[in-house]
Amino acid sequence: MRNISRSLGTTTPQQRKWLLFGMAGLLVVFLVWFFVLRDTEGQGPGGTTPPPRPALGKTIPYEDYRASIREALVQVRDAESLSGDERK
Repeated sequence: MRNISRSLGTTTPQQRKWLLFGMAGLLVVFLVWFFVLRDTEGQGPGGTTPPPRPALGKTIPYEDYRASIREALVQVRDAESLSGDERK
């Protein structure tokens, strides 16, 4: 760290001005790329857009819901009773 401060201490004010000017230029180029030129197609505020949800806004009768839950439970119990090669 001392070497860096010593080397900066030996620079002239005009050299420091150009160094700061160059760093500011790099910062401007990065910010323009990041906010203007970067491809953000398909990205929302949190990253990529979520997959479509086809059932959004549809209502399912309670009896249909209960029947599908019962069917899923039967399938899980059947899968738990399998052993060995039957599981594949």
